[in-house]
Amino acid sequence: RRQRHMEAKAKSKTAHHSQMSKETATATALSIVLVVLRTYDSEAVDIFGDRVHPFTFTLVMAMAANDGSPSLDVGKVKSVLTGRCVGRNIVYKQITGSTMDDARTLAMEEGYPHAHGTVVVAERQTQGRGAKDHKWDSSNSGNIYMSIVLSQPRHSSTFQGRFTLEVKACLAVLQAVHDLGVTKAVCKWPNDIWVRGHKLAGFLAEVCSHSATDPSNQETSLIILGIGINVNADLRRSAALARLATSLRCELGGKMVDRETFLANVCNHLEDTLDWSLAACLETFQRQNLFQSGLSVTVHDFQADRNFEAVFSSIEDDWEVCLTDVPAGIGDEHGSVKGNSRRFSLRPCCTQNVFVCCGDAGPSPSVHAIRHALDGLVDSSVYNVDTLYTKQMPSDEWQEKTALLAVGDVSSLGVEERSMVEKSVQHQI
Repeated sequence: RRQRHMEAKAKSKTAHHSQMSKETATATALSIVLVVLRTYDSEAVDIFGDRVHPFTFTLVMAMAANDGSPSLDVGKVKSVLTGRCVGRNIVYKQITGSTMDDARTLAMEEGYPHAHGTVVVAERQTQGRGAKDHKWDSSNSGNIYMSIVLSQPRHSSTFQGRFTLEVKACLAVLQAVHDLGVTKAVCKWPNDIWVRGHKLAGFLAEVCSHSATDPSNQETSLIILGIGINVNADLRRSAALARLATSLRCELGGKMVDRETFLANVCNHLEDTLDWSLAACLETFQRQNLFQSGLSVTVHDFQADRNFEAVFSSIEDDWEVCLTDVPAGIGDEHGSVKGNSRRFSLRPCCTQNVFVCCGDAGPSPSVHAIRHALDGLVDSSVYNVDTLYTKQMPSDEWQEKTALLAVGDVSSLGVEERSMVEKSVQHQI
């Protein structure tokens, strides 16, 4: 009955989307059998964010080629603000090279102590950037790409000071995200927000070499604080981004987010977190952090240009991470090592597999489509999505750390291959 209900619902959705022009939407229906393996130690699997039992269903993906988000209503944003400075002056652009560069130029032209709190926001950036000069994909409209001019105490220009500002911005955005009901969002050291292993937001603080004196004769520095948040873009349609990123819209089941209210809420929370002490930032960041003590992590060491596995221990008050159980030659005599984000990059070690069944001749279009869908749906900080060939099925080894097996179109498989798939499915059910 559940299968018939899902299929009827899928047909209804497909019929609705078929009325849309080919330029604005594409629809793909995939019949999939999800098999929760007996070796998995739960009666139901929390893979998709909700409890999922084994059943046959039809997955329909109808994704608009243009999200159609309207231009940002700056007046509406200001009407929701409650703070004194952040967001009271907003410079809005449809497209720009980089809001970071725009904010820097604006601050220096106007005299940045007077420009404190000014927000430069754009619908698209052609040269958006993130930490370590990585490119920030800013080609999707409907998101928030903004940079904020901040006049901060001189010590904020140090590495630790910039890191603290990024953390304050991260915690402000996290609170705004939680306010929307996306409560599974967490901070990821050093400067991201993740949901289910997918990046939702990133932060970057850059310092200008100029200094000035505020009204109380304290020396200050110009800081440009960049914030990028995936809001209404449907990133699951992107072959390049579905595995890596998500948006608020994706996490809210396709519901569009009121960007004006959300942006104002971010500014309101940031006005508060900017006044937090280092101790308050550190305590809250550690509590809301993806990496908790005892978690196994994969580490990239930029200094040695190598990867290794370790156990996360803590975040120190200088924002360095402490790792234990590191390989010989990396840490001290106790097998521990400390380092900041200029040296280390961390990811959780995946502990379970999600396999997509595939014939020995190679992945079919349906296998590629299922993998693409699962890449965007599963928690990639816990589950590794991969292909399982039918020739591997007779062995029990693949089942040991596997939570889910997805079986798609088997019509192209040979008789023996179909038999192996059927036996594997029946054995688990």
